[in-house]
Amino acid sequence: MARSKAGKNEKPKPTTVLLVRHGRTPTTGKVLPGRAKGLHLGDEGRAQAEKAAQRIAALGADKVAAVYSSPMERARETAAPIAKAVGVRVRQRKGLIEADFGSWTGRKLSDLYKLPEWEQVQKYPSGFRFPGGESFS
Repeated sequence: MARSKAGKNEKPKPTTVLLVRHGRTPTTGKVLPGRAKGLHLGDEGRAQAEKAAQRIAALGADKVAAVYSSPMERARETAAPIAKAVGVRVRQRKGLIEADFGSWTGRKLSDLYKLPEWEQVQKYPSGFRFPGGESFS
């Protein structure tokens, strides 16, 4: 936290953090994309990003200090109109990247639902490690 230049008795101003998930892609709801490269927003996703930008800008562009994004194309494409609407640049951070789903990356959700491991992911996600990937924790 940055130190306030105000007097000792003044409390620092609160920071509001808005988390915006990327917009829809052509594979949303069909496959588990994970860190798959080259996955861009679809038309609906671009419209969602524009709508998010309008709503966030309506809060007051002067209230938005920064816009951060993961390096994933779909995340950057969602962040770009938001940053433009509030007059800042997108700051890309690797630490915001999607989990590594290992061998599940790019697989059809309809196939993954049939695996016995799928129930564990749904009921106890922090205790599951994706085959060849990482855990949520």
